[in-house]
Amino acid sequence: MFRSRVKELYFHRRADMDAKVWAMLDEYLEYVRDHAEAFWDVLHWFMIKCKPERDEEDDDLDKYSVSAKLYRERAARHESVGRFMEARIRKYISKGVAASLFEEPGVWKYPVKICHLYLADESTLNAAGKPFSLEEQITLAEQAEPSRTQWTTKYCTDAERIVPRNSN
Repeated sequence: MFRSRVKELYFHRRADMDAKVWAMLDEYLEYVRDHAEAFWDVLHWFMIKCKPERDEEDDDLDKYSVSAKLYRERAARHESVGRFMEARIRKYISKGVAASLFEEPGVWKYPVKICHLYLADESTLNAAGKPFSLEEQITLAEQAEPSRTQWTTKYCTDAERIVPRNSN
C-alpha cells in the first residue's frame, strides 16, 4: 500500500524547497511507512462484532474472542498514531515545512475521524421517526461533503471531486 502511493508532488516544485525541508519530509514519510498498517486500518473501516447485541441471547462468548482481539489491536494502532499525528504535523510546519505540503496526495495525513459520516446514533431519527438507514446516511454525507466520497456521485463534478478548494 505505501510503496504504491503517489510519489510525485503536484502542488510544489522540488527546486523551490531546500534540503532541510526534504530531510523533514523524508523523516515524516518514514514514520508514515512504519505505521502504514494503522493507516490501512483507518481507511478500510468495517464493523467488528465483539459481543452479542442487546436483544441477542448468547452464552458462548468465546466465539467473539478473535474479533475482540482484532478490535483491540486496531484500536491500539489507531490510538498510537492518530492521537499524535496533528501535533507531529504542527511540529514540521513550525520547523519550516509548508502546511500545503501535507495536502499533497503522496504525503499521507492520518484521518481525524474514522468513517464518522456513516455513524449516526440510533437515537437520531429521520423525518419518518425511524433511525437513519445506512443508505440515508451515505446520501446525506455525499450532499454535505462530496469531496470526501472520492468517487463520482450525482452531487459533484469531477472538478469538485478532484481539485482542492483554495483555503485562502
